Amino acid sequence: MRNITFILLALVWSIASCKPDPAPKPDDREPPKQYSYWVVNEDSFRTNNVKKNIGLGACAIGNSQDDNNNCFSIRFHVGQELPKTGTFLIVDSTFSGSQNIGYAACDFRYKNVYYYVPYPTNSTFTATSVEGKAQYSLPPTWFVNYYNHNDSVLIHGVFNEP
Repeated sequence: MRNITFILLALVWSIASCKPDPAPKPDDREPPKQYSYWVVNEDSFRTNNVKKNIGLGACAIGNSQDDNNNCFSIRFHVGQELPKTGTFLIVDSTFSGSQNIGYAACDFRYKNVYYYVPYPTNSTFTATSVEGKAQYSLPPTWFVNYYNHNDSVLIHGVFNEP
């Protein structure tokens, strides 16, 4: 009787071991997206729902889907790839020189209000490469309300290419 039980257990084990593993292997999964995070005055935000947009002569990253309409956009006129090194002067996207290769157009929407850095400015982004992807560091920088220049916010953060 023990021999039959042993044979049945061996048969069940061999059949069970032939089924494919439903869990994906580590090589099959997409790497997790890096979070971008920023602080507006005292409010902190973070998201990994960042999109990259490569167009004709312009590259951008940003997020546009947020429950409180708190989002950002960073745009470069540098060609077919996001820059991964360098320092870029922040300008308003409506500034006629914003297509200069050394400039980055940047704006934020905070509590349904559009904020930007008016030109001229000395504010900059620093680009670095992290695991082959672009990362942009923004030191504390004053942004003004597009419709009311008496309203301003202090923003700093780190923004990662998805």
